[in-house]
Amino acid sequence: MIDYRTASDLVQKNILSPRIEDVSIDAALGRVLTQDVIADRDYPPFHRSSMDGYAVNFAEIPESRPFQLLEQSVQYAGKAAGELNPHSCIKIMTGAPVPSGADTVIKIEDSQKTDDLVSFNPGKFFSGMNIALQGEDTRAGELLLPRGTIIGPIETGCLATCGLTSVKVAKPPAVSIIITGDELAMPGDAIESYNIRSSNYFVLLSFSRKTGIEPVMLFSKDTADELEKTIRSAIGSDIIILTGGVSKGDRDFVPEILEKLGFENIFHGVNIKPGKPFWFGRSRTTVVFGLPGNPFAVMTAWKLFVENFLLGSMGAKSANPIFLPIAQARTKKDKRNEFFPCRIETRDGISILREVRINGSGDIRAGLLTDGIGLHPAGAEILSSESRIEFHLW
Repeated sequence: MIDYRTASDLVQKNILSPRIEDVSIDAALGRVLTQDVIADRDYPPFHRSSMDGYAVNFAEIPESRPFQLLEQSVQYAGKAAGELNPHSCIKIMTGAPVPSGADTVIKIEDSQKTDDLVSFNPGKFFSGMNIALQGEDTRAGELLLPRGTIIGPIETGCLATCGLTSVKVAKPPAVSIIITGDELAMPGDAIESYNIRSSNYFVLLSFSRKTGIEPVMLFSKDTADELEKTIRSAIGSDIIILTGGVSKGDRDFVPEILEKLGFENIFHGVNIKPGKPFWFGRSRTTVVFGLPGNPFAVMTAWKLFVENFLLGSMGAKSANPIFLPIAQARTKKDKRNEFFPCRIETRDGISILREVRINGSGDIRAGLLTDGIGLHPAGAEILSSESRIEFHLW
């Protein structure tokens, strides 16, 4: 049995190299950039009005008395900038380019128009008021999105702004998930008193989809022959994830079958609770994760090891833990690193963790109405109230 952080490091050392493909930006949501996105020009690309109002020359504004200017014309968005005449103003719309000769925009509410004359009351005007200057947001050639960025709705808008029609992204690795267990049934199946519906199937399918991966889902009974046949059918995948069959029971055949099929055992057993029997290994072409079978152990192992491996294999940054205080003291007898479900609450404007009690890793409620898992470190028998602990968001 190895240390939790050593196990995490070994998993990360075996991350796959991303494969790259081009996709259109309207199909890029959730994908991982494998290129830097650079500003193709200044943004704003021109001095832009941020208000509906009047573009004026600040030097012509008297300090403490009303004044009038001749309305020269109207400057609309999407039209080339005009040129301001002396002692005049140009009506301007939000988003329109500021006319040359103008350096200030007075909002329309501070004006009154009579025929061609626009009157302005004295106010706190200043040069550059209500104008977004060219290049104020970013300059041409500046980095906007680094490679490794997961593309969300806001990032797709940035891609479009930069004039991109397609973008280089990581191709998701091929993943097969094998759910093992004679006792398992699917929702909708007829069940006996000794059956359990397979929550792991849907938890792992959903976790995978959350990382942008559509896995192949497989079932296997707890027989050596069927399990070997199922694993063989998945060997063409980049990654195989199994649940169950990795402990010390009479029908826990996974480790010996993987060894028979030529997979290297990098480690088997981690000092964590839940998830101690976790198995990790690989062949030349395929990486294998052997997760325990209990639902909360599956969720914990995914969050600690599998998720960051998948993200890294697509060139994305790891989902790092955060550190928050716990609301109440906590005691444990086990010498392992213990992970427990928590929800985030707010106390006096501060985020704090509240443990959600469960009846072990097989509790069907484990993880419900929680935000993630907190760590009670191996070397600490007691966590005092307000202790700041490592916390992994689901």
